[in-house]
Amino acid sequence: MTQHGPPHASSLDEQLTQINERIRMHAQRLWQLPFAYLGVLGIILQGFNNGTSPDRIRLVAGSLALIGVVVGWAMGGAVEGIYRGVKALAHVERLMGLPVTAQASPIGQYLPYFLLLAIAVSVAAITCWKAA
Repeated sequence: MTQHGPPHASSLDEQLTQINERIRMHAQRLWQLPFAYLGVLGIILQGFNNGTSPDRIRLVAGSLALIGVVVGWAMGGAVEGIYRGVKALAHVERLMGLPVTAQASPIGQYLPYFLLLAIAVSVAAITCWKAA
C-alpha cells in the first residue's frame, strides 16, 4: 500500500536538480543544432568542384535541405522541452514552498536560431535548384 501525502524534501530537491539539467540540455540543443547543421552544410558544399556532376550536387543539396527541415523540427522540440521543463520547475518550486522564479524566455529570443537555420536550408535549396 502506498502512502499519499506531500513528497519528501530530498525527492523535491532531486527533482529540481533533474529538471534544471533537462532545461539546460534543451537550451544547449537549441543553439547547437543550427550551427552544427550550418557547419556540415558548408563543409559538404565547399567540397564540390567544377567537375562534380549537377545530378550529384542536386542529390546532395536536396538531401541537405530535407535534413535541415528535420533539424528545424528537432529545434521546435527543444523549445517545447524548455517550456515544459519550466512549467514542471514552477510546480516543484510551489511544492517546496519557494517563490516561483521559473520563467521561460519569450519565443522571440529563440528566433535568431531559427532564422540561421532557415538561411542555411535556403542555401541548400538554392544550390540544388541552381545545379539543374
